[in-house]
Amino acid sequence: MSAYEMVMPGLVVAQSPLPPGWNVEVAVTLVKGERLAVFDTGVLEFMPAAIEPALASLGQSLADIGLIVNTHGHWDHVQGNAALRAA
Repeated sequence: MSAYEMVMPGLVVAQSPLPPGWNVEVAVTLVKGERLAVFDTGVLEFMPAAIEPALASLGQSLADIGLIVNTHGHWDHVQGNAALRAA
């Protein structure tokens, strides 16, 4: 499954894979402030499983996500939106 790094307290960057044939990953950033925000949600195929370990490192769950922010509209940054909203 994907890896994550606690950059500083309340800020975690998780790596979400792309489908076979793509040899890169998408960075999914989780920020815990007054609300838990997720920046970029990766691709549907790997969500929400790709960020669950990172959420746990913050003591959070999918139900705690209060805000989804997309840095831009490319498919590899927005496809996971629906999966996270449904969780």
